[in-house]
Amino acid sequence: MAAIDLNAFEEKLFDSLKKLLGGEALERTKILGAAVSGGADSVSLLCALAALRDFSAGGNADNEAGERKPKKRAANSEKPKRRSAFPKIVCVTVDHSIRPEEESSGDAAFVQALCQKLGVECFVKKIERGVVQRLADQRGKGLEEAARFLRYQKFEEFAKESGAEYICLAHNQNDALETLLMRFLQGSAAAYGIAPQRGIYLRPLLETSRPQIEEYLRSKKIEWRTDSSNQDNSYLRNKVRNLLIPFLDQNFEGWKKALLAGGEKAALESEALDGFLEQALAGAAFPLGKQLAQDQDAPQAQNAPAAKSLEIAKDFFEPLPTALRQRYLYRAFDALALEERVPYSFVRSVAAWPEKDFKKIAAAGLEAVSKKDKVFLKILKKEATESGFFDIIVGKENASEVCVERTRAVGDKI
Repeated sequence: MAAIDLNAFEEKLFDSLKKLLGGEALERTKILGAAVSGGADSVSLLCALAALRDFSAGGNADNEAGERKPKKRAANSEKPKRRSAFPKIVCVTVDHSIRPEEESSGDAAFVQALCQKLGVECFVKKIERGVVQRLADQRGKGLEEAARFLRYQKFEEFAKESGAEYICLAHNQNDALETLLMRFLQGSAAAYGIAPQRGIYLRPLLETSRPQIEEYLRSKKIEWRTDSSNQDNSYLRNKVRNLLIPFLDQNFEGWKKALLAGGEKAALESEALDGFLEQALAGAAFPLGKQLAQDQDAPQAQNAPAAKSLEIAKDFFEPLPTALRQRYLYRAFDALALEERVPYSFVRSVAAWPEKDFKKIAAAGLEAVSKKDKVFLKILKKEATESGFFDIIVGKENASEVCVERTRAVGDKI
């Protein structure tokens, strides 16, 4: 594979940022953050952002005069104009303290040294050892999910401390493919992959492949770190990356292009469904936000908040197509701040309620109760005792007793 032209890679990043934010918004942005782990993806992101910053200011390290040597530009690429208003670049790196101390702290030190070389302010966020594992045990969604949850908390802290208006993440085309495969294997409704932008988070490398990233770094003679846990196939993403994708590469020519196209179609369809749901909610007597309320009638354990509930009226729910019913339910789960993944069997049963009635079903810390022309979604409240912790199913008119017992975990309070 031919070496990637430096300008081509950097201008592709610039074009991606303009596409995500719009040219005027990028011009107005004063501080742009970058999340850097030390791996090839995030290192290439940081170095390319720093190069764009230097170029816009009129100087770079290509020659002693500080003028960039002319290089071939990528096709259909808009050359960034030199300007002093290009965002200041700031960096955050998170030490999850999952791997051996020497390795994880070594990654953080590597990122700090790289930032110093590039003239980028670096914020190091360290998670205390054992915290990720304890959260994973409490949430029951695995170590990867817990690490991600805590990592984004640190990103939010970084944004406030640094003043970063956006944070660039280094997910690339390979990550997008892995995510599509993972979500398909998990039966997820979100089969459209990774969003290019979500709130303050930007992913400008989603159309760039891992081989292109590595070629860019080699051409600039920039080193990167390799996470040893990437070879641990007990993680689903690693299993997909290390076992499934090589098999598909060997046996199914053109699968990547087909999968990405399918993900793009699914994203468009999802966007359309969101629009239809918004129309339905706009015409409802009790749109989603107004239905959510504290359950004042439910008995409360000492120091425990009232159970949250959401009321769904049959006259609103029944006319909706099944796809919109299910989408409405997922939005309701978000409104109820559920932390557990709700099984699709639960969603399917509640969505079929107008045609197939039920009395009460429960899953993943949630209960659905059918009463005449309404369904009540309720959080299953937890009450602590000295011998253990019990999940109490609470209804407006009655409370059924103990269903699950577990021993105390770190962080639990009585």
